[in-house]
Amino acid sequence: MGYVLFKNIIDSGYEGKIYPINPKEREILGHRVYRTIYEVDGEVDLAIISIPGEYVLQSLRDCVRKGVKACVILSAGFGELEDEKGHSIQEKMEKMAKETGMRIVGPNCMGIFDTHSKINASYFREVPMEKGNVAFISQSGAFGEIALHYARNSLLKLSRFVSIGNMVDVDHVEIMEFIGVDENTDVIMLLVEGLKDGRRFIEKARNLSSKKPILVYKIGRTKAGTRAAKSHTGSMAGEYKVFEGACKQSRVLLFKNIDEMLDTTQVLATQPLPSVNGVGIITISGGPSVAISDMCEELGLRVPGFDPEAKERLKEFTSPIAALSNPLDMTPATPSSSYDDCVDIVMSLDYIGGVIAINVGLDSKEFAKAFVKANKKYGKPVIAYVVDTPIISRIFRENGIPVLNSPERCALVFKNLVIRANWVRNGS
Repeated sequence: MGYVLFKNIIDSGYEGKIYPINPKEREILGHRVYRTIYEVDGEVDLAIISIPGEYVLQSLRDCVRKGVKACVILSAGFGELEDEKGHSIQEKMEKMAKETGMRIVGPNCMGIFDTHSKINASYFREVPMEKGNVAFISQSGAFGEIALHYARNSLLKLSRFVSIGNMVDVDHVEIMEFIGVDENTDVIMLLVEGLKDGRRFIEKARNLSSKKPILVYKIGRTKAGTRAAKSHTGSMAGEYKVFEGACKQSRVLLFKNIDEMLDTTQVLATQPLPSVNGVGIITISGGPSVAISDMCEELGLRVPGFDPEAKERLKEFTSPIAALSNPLDMTPATPSSSYDDCVDIVMSLDYIGGVIAINVGLDSKEFAKAFVKANKKYGKPVIAYVVDTPIISRIFRENGIPVLNSPERCALVFKNLVIRANWVRNGS
């Protein structure tokens, strides 16, 4: 795995100095290989350690003597195992970090990457290195790959990813503190199995959440999940109900579903917040709009009927068979030249905080452009659910309008936008 790690750093375009260390090799990918870290001239800022677990402590001692500032340990086989030897080694790592001041991320992690510094020091291949504005802090490495898969197929772009694994030293809170003042990050996502200091985490989240949205996906909520978390990263999950209440008080969006967190993050990173609780639904496809209407009201969102004046204005541009309430179902009979006016009318209403656009199978650039124009004109969020519409999907993607994978997911995300907007407006 060390070869994969080194190749990923090279392929990511990192412009700093890289020193591969391996006592048995002489050259890797055109780079000289050093037998020990002591052969390296000058200072070393960061060591990435991917070696068998029994050699990790000696490597850390070498790093301390060399004056290395920080280490990321991808090696596993420590506190996550029911094994005295592994636990003993991890305790020694923790003691070394405290006594020497050398910071340690991990062990038992997948590494880190930073799209702004152009470094992928992780096991992940094909990391999109386009500069993003979303940071992800995760105890689970696998969920890092899940987030990357989502990012490759959406508008979500990552600024930084930190896999913290067993948290022998650096934990969620310290990474949050750094990312909280990071100019390249607008939204913070976390995957939490267990916390070293729950009170400290909540206090830091409360301070940061007024500046940047914080989204948490909590796993290890049940007895079975807690057992699995202990064997995965050695984490002891706390009482979920207590954590849930603390997150709400700290204005942290808490999730039990990874898709909902990723959807919400994508929209928060690309769209403005709604001005009011009312959602407008605009479609040419009736069925999905009914599903979204149901879901919105069940979630406590308002789907207000359009006022008589708005209906009269809409009547000028729509087919006689169009449904002019809310949802606005233009039907395929409404000419595409009228989409612009219809969308503009709905987006202009002061009781509509944003809209959900729905289109199944009627691919039309006019449909997409109408929402793009109104999105920019009114500064209200647009979320889309479209199927078999490659032209619409492309135009939405090029203009930063997220397309989600089900009607229900659109409603869930809009609910979360409203919650965040209320917190921002009045701190409630």
